[in-house]
Amino acid sequence: MTKQGEEDPLDEVFSFIKRQRDELQLKVHLAQADAKDEWEKLEAKWEEIGERGEPLTGAMKEGAETVGEQAKNVAGAAKDVAMRELKEGYERLRTLMEKGD
Repeated sequence: MTKQGEEDPLDEVFSFIKRQRDELQLKVHLAQADAKDEWEKLEAKWEEIGERGEPLTGAMKEGAETVGEQAKNVAGAAKDVAMRELKEGYERLRTLMEKGD
């Protein structure tokens, strides 16, 4: 039993847990928005690579006599950079999602 004017300890615990829940709910919501933004950026990059990747891969397979050694190296380097950016983006997204768990 509590004295008049004092808050019941169970009410205090409930209030604390409710605040924690509300804060976590907001963090999850924000993390979902961040994850969605990151996903949309990665999807745009994926589409860009898909559009450029096929010609680059095809050109690289044609060989040095058709494309030229320098063009082949540039195409390979561009594809490597794009793929690395995607990989890093997916890792950021995975980390962000794990924080939300």
